[in-house]
Amino acid sequence: MKHASLVLPLLLSVACAEAPPPVTRPIAEVVAAERAFSARAQVVNARDAFVENFAPDAILFSPEPSPAFPALTEGPPWGVNIVWGPAVAGAACSGDLGWTTGPAEYRRQPGGEVVRRGYYSSIWTRGADGPWKVLVDLGIGIPLDAPREPDWVESGAQAPCAPVLAGAAGFTSGLARADALLASMAEADAAAAFGARLHPAARLHRTGVAPVIGADAVRQALADHPKLKLAKDGLRAAASGDLGFSYGRGAWLDAATEQRFVYLLVWERVAGDWLLRLIVQDEIKPPPA
Repeated sequence: MKHASLVLPLLLSVACAEAPPPVTRPIAEVVAAERAFSARAQVVNARDAFVENFAPDAILFSPEPSPAFPALTEGPPWGVNIVWGPAVAGAACSGDLGWTTGPAEYRRQPGGEVVRRGYYSSIWTRGADGPWKVLVDLGIGIPLDAPREPDWVESGAQAPCAPVLAGAAGFTSGLARADALLASMAEADAAAAFGARLHPAARLHRTGVAPVIGADAVRQALADHPKLKLAKDGLRAAASGDLGFSYGRGAWLDAATEQRFVYLLVWERVAGDWLLRLIVQDEIKPPPA
């Protein structure tokens, strides 16, 4: 026992040295990538900025979900100047998925009059050693006079990250089950189906109206279309199992005439439950008669 006073500090120092560093969400990195992307679109044509910042397997909605490439590199430069920036953002603890959303302004030329306003929503992905790239991008139009949401500001308050297990299995299948159950229930009662899965800070983005923010407000907004059909095109969960997304095509079943839309859902896993953090629905207008 006479050596205990020497051995105990040594054991404690070894334990401290072997403790893994705390895991934090790289939200600020995702925001920085988004802001650099937007800034690049003020230097080169917006189409070229998209080409530079989109992942090789990225999905664009034009109007339905389809591979961004090679279509994004074809055709003439876009005749529009787009200025945008994140108001809300998130990232997975594993650092392989992130998301951003915020206001966008469209002008015919830089510094010109704003001719259209919207809200973009983007899913970001990052490989082991690569930069952040856009994986999915979907926007909606909003009224010109809608209030502007403040830019994203870093906050010290963050949900703690559990230790990230490399190659963790089962998260995508778990998200797929939650997504499938949502789609099944929504055909009978969309407000109840979505309402049961809402994150407290949930957002609803729909064509033609300003974003709806907060679970209670989203529940109320969803009540105007009691039934809808969702057909998933893609889905993915982060390796850490705390963030995921799904996207596809849908239709409001209770409409007098067929009303189709495309959608993007951002999911966050909280206390073991997959909850909806962002719902984006962009109407597909029928072709002119």
